[in-house]
Amino acid sequence: MRPTLTYKVERAGIQVGTVDRFFPSSRFHHGCGGRLIGARLAKRLTCKQCFSEVDRDENAATNIRDRLDTNPGPVEASVLFVPGPFGTDDSSDDGLTHHPQRADQSGAYALATLGEERTDLSRLTHYA
Repeated sequence: MRPTLTYKVERAGIQVGTVDRFFPSSRFHHGCGGRLIGARLAKRLTCKQCFSEVDRDENAATNIRDRLDTNPGPVEASVLFVPGPFGTDDSSDDGLTHHPQRADQSGAYALATLGEERTDLSRLTHYA
């Protein structure tokens, strides 16, 4: 999925970044850095430190966004060539990937919502 996603967003002039697959994005509260408790796949988790209840997915997304803000960078990727008869014509079977010219190469990042709370990554001492 990453090659396709990278190709699509880079066409739009957006830079892609990645986070280590073992980054514990859903295990730490984005507000205080405390460890979240609850069933591993529970939708709502409670912070062991400040006792706030948070949505697991929203918390993880915020932690990942803030992690990318501290470690931005492009990802090298290529679009996979998959030959086949599935709705393709002969032009797609030449073994080459054809990319339209990108109009905007600003490398712009998506911005956080105004006033949105940021995760203080220094609080995650064991993963800093």
